Amino acid sequence: MNSADTSRSGCSDPDLMKQAAGGSDEAFAELIRRYQSLLVNYFYRLGVYNDAEDLTQETFLRLFKSRGRYREQAQFKTYLYVLARNVWIDRLRQLTRREKLKNSLETEAQIEDRVVPVPAGQGCGRTRR
Repeated sequence: MNSADTSRSGCSDPDLMKQAAGGSDEAFAELIRRYQSLLVNYFYRLGVYNDAEDLTQETFLRLFKSRGRYREQAQFKTYLYVLARNVWIDRLRQLTRREKLKNSLETEAQIEDRVVPVPAGQGCGRTRR
C-alpha cells in the first residue's frame, strides 16, 4: 500500500470510498484533499489551463455520483483518472459542438448580409390597387 493511500485519516482510498458510499461526507472530503491538486496538475498536463479547476470539480462530482457503484477491481487512483479522462473528453466534445455551431451561425450571418432586400412594390407577383 502506498503512503498516498493512507495519509491523514489512516484509511485506504477504497475504504474511504466505501465510507462515502455509506454516506460519510468526511470520507469523501478526505479523497478530495488527497487528489484535488493531482487532478488539477493532470489537466494542466493535458493543456487545459483555463478550465483545470472546473474539470477537477466535475471529476469529483462524477466520483460522488458513482460512489455506490465503485468496485475495487483496480487501484482507486486508476479509477479516478479514468473518470478525469472521460470528463476531459466530454469537454472536448462540447467545445467541438460549440465551435461547429458558432461556425454555422457565422456562415448563416454572412449569407444574410449578402442578401439584397427587394424594395417594396418591386417584387415578383401582382400588387393590389
